[in-house]
Amino acid sequence: MKTVSWPTVLNQALNEYTTPYLATMAFPTLFPDGKGDPTTPTVKRDVFFCKKIKHLLRFGECVNGHWVYRFANHPRFLYWALNMIQRKRALQQSSVFIKQNPGESHLTIEQLHDMVSDSGFTAFMAKLSRYVSTITGSNAY
Repeated sequence: MKTVSWPTVLNQALNEYTTPYLATMAFPTLFPDGKGDPTTPTVKRDVFFCKKIKHLLRFGECVNGHWVYRFANHPRFLYWALNMIQRKRALQQSSVFIKQNPGESHLTIEQLHDMVSDSGFTAFMAKLSRYVSTITGSNAY
């Protein structure tokens, strides 16, 4: 049995990308001993986060002759997992966009809002459309 170091109350939030056993801390009833936690640092091989979640959602146990899918039936685990997957994906895609368009890396939030509302919107969307088509392999946005 592994010992999970529980966080203390601090002024700063936990970093969900570097905090080991985050899922165990968030869902102690699903991971009572830390086994199967998709955020564990002790995995022997590199598996994508979404593959780990997919495995957990398909995991079932036979209890009293009935199959129980505790991860798929949990009221909040699905939302947490989807949120983590979408934020990781957005972070990865934004870094690729910046690498392909280094001239856009200096823009602030206010400048991006101005681009959306001004005439630069068409040029920015053209760059974004080219980027999305390279990611998805399609020509449609």
